[in-house]
Amino acid sequence: MMASSGPQKSNSKADAVATVVIMTVVVATVSFWLAGMPG
Repeated sequence: MMASSGPQKSNSKADAVATVVIMTVVVATVSFWLAGMPG
């Protein structure tokens, strides 16, 4: 996790959106990788 050390920490919504996007990409990548494996 990257801790933002900026003076203004009012980007909670942006952080939440970024987290959701990252989790979605990770899950999709893992699912695609597992589906592509033989067996």
